[in-house]
Amino acid sequence: MSARTPETLQDLRDQAGFTQEGLAHRMGVEERQVRRWESLTNRPSRRHLRELAALLDVTQEELEQLVKPRPTREPAMSITMLGRADGQVPAAPRPEDERTECGVRDRRDADWSQPSTVVLGTQVDQQVLPPGAEASREEGGVDRRDAIRALGGATVGSLVSAAEPSRRQLDEALRAPTTVYDVNDWDRTAHEYAYLVARPWECRYDLLSRLLVDFDEVNARFTTAEQGWQPRLAGVAARLSGLAAIVLFTNGYWSDAGRYWRISQSAAEASNDHDLRCLVGGRRAILTLHGPGGPKQAMSLADDVLAMADGKPSPGAANALATRAHVHALRGDRANANRTLSELERVFGTLDDGTRSDITTWGWSESRLLGARSFVHSYTGNVPDAMKAHDAALAMYSSPLARGVAQVKFHQAASMMVSGDAAGGARYASEVYDSLPPSLKNGHLRTSISFALSRLPERAARLPEVREVRALAALPA
Repeated sequence: MSARTPETLQDLRDQAGFTQEGLAHRMGVEERQVRRWESLTNRPSRRHLRELAALLDVTQEELEQLVKPRPTREPAMSITMLGRADGQVPAAPRPEDERTECGVRDRRDADWSQPSTVVLGTQVDQQVLPPGAEASREEGGVDRRDAIRALGGATVGSLVSAAEPSRRQLDEALRAPTTVYDVNDWDRTAHEYAYLVARPWECRYDLLSRLLVDFDEVNARFTTAEQGWQPRLAGVAARLSGLAAIVLFTNGYWSDAGRYWRISQSAAEASNDHDLRCLVGGRRAILTLHGPGGPKQAMSLADDVLAMADGKPSPGAANALATRAHVHALRGDRANANRTLSELERVFGTLDDGTRSDITTWGWSESRLLGARSFVHSYTGNVPDAMKAHDAALAMYSSPLARGVAQVKFHQAASMMVSGDAAGGARYASEVYDSLPPSLKNGHLRTSISFALSRLPERAARLPEVREVRALAALPA
């Protein structure tokens, strides 16, 4: 091996004298799997880690340090907002304008069940502060480095927005018939977005604006493509619109998310890909639990997915089973929650290595299973198993900024409340919520607090700690 200390898996491969194709051949996997490991899009399974360590002449522990996702500093807080139907720039949401449903706020200035005035996909050159940024500025000013990054983001965003019409015009003029290379490129693009949405700063508006530009381009490509390529392009459109729905939903824009969920499911149907239909439906079910639809609608969506899956293990079926387990746990039905969790564990054990090592939004890695265990045992009052599940789930995250870390900590608070420590659980929930960056203080995680408080006896509502966490997360009394 070279004297230079390898810093990446690619360094190790190069020093061992393998090409990506050669290493893939030796391991009996596809070359794209090696590319995903090297780009940290996927994490090798335990079996693959052992094989890699032997082939590259390193210990498994050394290899694990090179293939685990690295924490990355959050990008600039400035964002490019979307335009309105009348061409005017929408104002930043104001706290006093937000509506509440099920104890959680919708960020739009409209009831969640009504059509939004925002036309998603229309780009305007307007920089606004994200939710929570005004409060941060009032409390002590913006960090100088963050301000510089924000200005840089605004400049790049303005340049890209200004050049976009010219780029699209040239693309139209040069457009040749869609080929397999075009479709493969769009597949890779959709996969990259799935990875970005799953990162610690997921669901940020700057990512959404880029995603919707590409969704619009796929739509244009779909309408002119030969019929032979349309199913695959429909699959790309299904994944891109599903990711847009996830970004919107987790930020509290529920009505807008609903429209993108619907187009995602229609596109999945047009793709003739049964597993993709289940995947989109299952992801929608688990997220719906945290929105206005609540447990009842989430359970209905999960039932539809499981009927569609017809017993075939898949990430979509896993999401549907996780939804069922969550709903049973929230209702205090320990027997059915544990029974469904056991079925989920069985399905997880039958998923292929690629799915279980996929850390993108569409994958079903071990962290999702551990999160489901953490939720079920916390809300059913199984304290010993809940504590084990909390520790195991938290150990899966390399960044404290991950949304999943906050969710597990709220599970801990719920476990305390369910087991009788209402004041301690509420106090801990306040500490966790107060420590979150502004980008995570949104409808999704507010619902997590609402879930925990829903298990308290009525007399506990008068406790100062409970009133404090409700006020902090802007939940109704």
